[in-house]
Amino acid sequence: MALDLELDSLDGIDEKFHSEYKKGDDGKYRLDVSGLPDVNGLKSALEKEREFRRDYEKQFKAANDELEKLKLDSLKKGGKNDDLIKTYEEKVNSMKSDYESKLSELNNYVKNSAVDSEAAKIASKLARAVKGADGKDYSTYETLFEIVKHRMTAEVKDGQTKVIILDKSGKPSLTSTDEFLTELRNTPSLMPLIAGTGASGANNQAHGNGGSLTGKLYRSEMSAKQIKEFIDKNGRDKYLALPAKRPKGD
Repeated sequence: MALDLELDSLDGIDEKFHSEYKKGDDGKYRLDVSGLPDVNGLKSALEKEREFRRDYEKQFKAANDELEKLKLDSLKKGGKNDDLIKTYEEKVNSMKSDYESKLSELNNYVKNSAVDSEAAKIASKLARAVKGADGKDYSTYETLFEIVKHRMTAEVKDGQTKVIILDKSGKPSLTSTDEFLTELRNTPSLMPLIAGTGASGANNQAHGNGGSLTGKLYRSEMSAKQIKEFIDKNGRDKYLALPAKRPKGD
């Protein structure tokens, strides 16, 4: 079964999955995994970005208006305020440079929050429970979250954020979220991690030992833990370059 990212209640959820959820101060239950981003992160980041823009525009307008007054007054006085104007121009330019630097940092934060938020939604739709080495059931959410996140980027334009799906070579594509979900569900190496694919998860261990990464590797035979470890160490492209299945007779 797929495990929802957030629930109002655990009613109707198999008791063996109750330990996967943590109750928040707002009374909602959320998947208790380390990779889960703050559900309010994107909203908060966008609000900060818009507030920062408004404050800067207000301050810059006031400083620029004062500079224009100084220039006009200097003309009337035959250039007696030129040194003061130069100092003020440097102040305005410094303000603009500082703004652009901070805005760039804030935009990166907004983009990362947008990617985390969208990746969390997709991973929660796909995640299933698999048997760990200790015999307990664990969610594949964390592993799927990292895999999905590596296939996303975002852009911020005119205060609006857009998440873009990357193709398998890491280039921006026109793929929609629904098309991406279909692609993930039909990827053989990911089927053991995904709910509703019919693939067996008996040999996949989300939090157990999962086996060491030695010898010839095949994506369809790697556990959830092994996939995450391999991507963390070698990158997504090298993981996708691994053969999907073991050849017959091998």
